[in-house]
Amino acid sequence: MGRLYGSGEVLKKKTGKYLLFSPKNLFEAVRDQGATPYFNRNNQLVMDRNPQTLKAWNYMVKAKQLGIAGRFTWLNAEMTAGMNKGDFAVVLSAAWARGVIETNSPDTKGLWQAAPMPEGSANMGRSFLTLPKQGKHPQEAYEAIRWLLSPEQHLKVFKNEGNFPSTPSVYQDPTIYDASYPFWQGQKLGRLYGEAAKQVKSSYKGARYRVVDVVVGKEIDLVINTNKVPDKAWKDILRQVQMVLERG
Repeated sequence: MGRLYGSGEVLKKKTGKYLLFSPKNLFEAVRDQGATPYFNRNNQLVMDRNPQTLKAWNYMVKAKQLGIAGRFTWLNAEMTAGMNKGDFAVVLSAAWARGVIETNSPDTKGLWQAAPMPEGSANMGRSFLTLPKQGKHPQEAYEAIRWLLSPEQHLKVFKNEGNFPSTPSVYQDPTIYDASYPFWQGQKLGRLYGEAAKQVKSSYKGARYRVVDVVVGKEIDLVINTNKVPDKAWKDILRQVQMVLERG
């Protein structure tokens, strides 16, 4: 990660541009490289001692202090404008960000390339299919899900929409493996995404993950936008999270 900081400082000095669009983006990406960011699999709060989560926080703080990340918010008008003007160089995200970037910054065609994330892949996906307990037709619903997630359907969705499959068995299919993208300087993104997907670790969230993440996000925003002292923000996170969990 030292090279990332160094590259960011050189970029800022020579061009005035940011390496990252936000320190928060760095925090989320590094956090999601871990298996149990806030809770362990016994639903015990571990964020205060989880090495990966603490690393993510420290990386975020340093990026803010070095001034190598902007204050853009994901896909708001300012970020979209900044993306089109080249105000920042890197977006840390999942495979689906390809479509987001192409749609929101069409004038940057041919200026982007994708690369594996430093220190390994992150589990940044947030799509789930589930069967509610009160459902009246669970077997039929299960069969529909099984059909939808079959390799054949994954390939069709990829051909029609470009969504990268979560089924490793199709990663070598020529439709994915040999597809090149002019927007991305002709890169064969399917090969890169396939290798990255194989490295993704299972990540446990827990039922109260979203409640905790809201607290974390608000404090990170204060660190970024109001210059709140990071150590104070981290202590406030732990205090607020404990209060929220105690209330049930």
